[in-house]
Formats: sequence, C-alpha cells, structure tokens
Amino acid sequence: MSSVLFTSCQQSNSQKLERSQEKVSDAQQDLNKANNDYMMDVENYKRDLRARIDENDRKIDQLQTEKKYQKGETKEAYKARIDNLKDRNRELRKRLDDYQPDNKESWEQFKREFNHDMDEFANSFKDIGRNNVN
Repeated sequence: MSSVLFTSCQQSNSQKLERSQEKVSDAQQDLNKANNDYMMDVENYKRDLRARIDENDRKIDQLQTEKKYQKGETKEAYKARIDNLKDRNRELRKRLDDYQPDNKESWEQFKREFNHDMDEFANSFKDIGRNNVN
C-alpha cells in the first residue's frame, strides 16, 4: 500500500513539475512576443519619422531657393530662419538616431516628446514667410 501511495505522489509531483514548466515556457513565449512587438514599434516609428525628417530637408531646400526673392534686411532674417530650421531638423534627426530604448515606459515618453517637437517644427514652416517684426 505504501508503494502505491509513494508512486502516486511521484506522479503527482511529476505532473505538477511538467505543468509548471509549461507555464514558464508559455510566459517566456509571451514575453518574447511582447519584446518583438516593442522592437518592431521602435523600428517602424523611427523609419516613419526619418521619412518626415527627410521631407523637412526637402522643404528647407525649397525655402532656400525662394530666399533669392527676398530683399535687404528681410532677406537676412529669412536666411536666419532657414538656418534655424536646418539646425533644428538636424538636431531632431540626431536625437532620433541616438535614442536607444531601454524600456516601454521610457519609449512611450520619448515618442510623446518627439511627436510634440515634430509638430512644433512643422508649425515653424508656417511661420517662415511671416515678418515677425512689429
């Protein structure tokens, strides 16, 4: 009788161990999928924003060709604004390229801040032709 009890305990413990190992394996697979999804989000976001930054470069180049139509003091102010746009766009590109995600929370914060900065930059194009001198 004791050998039957001992055998059934061994099987029960063995089954528990197998179920635990399966749960750990499932959790590891879920973690790997979440990590892969996270890294895909990072890569897709960076690719999309690089394209927007490249488009900004094209817009800046277009503005530079238009500067020849500006005269006198306005021409210098216009050139300074274009140079400022170039510098800001270059800084955005560097920030995006240099960013290395370390966790999802910091990544989400980076995206929020970067999207805000990109929106502000886009608004700068609208202001470039305006004379901000009163």
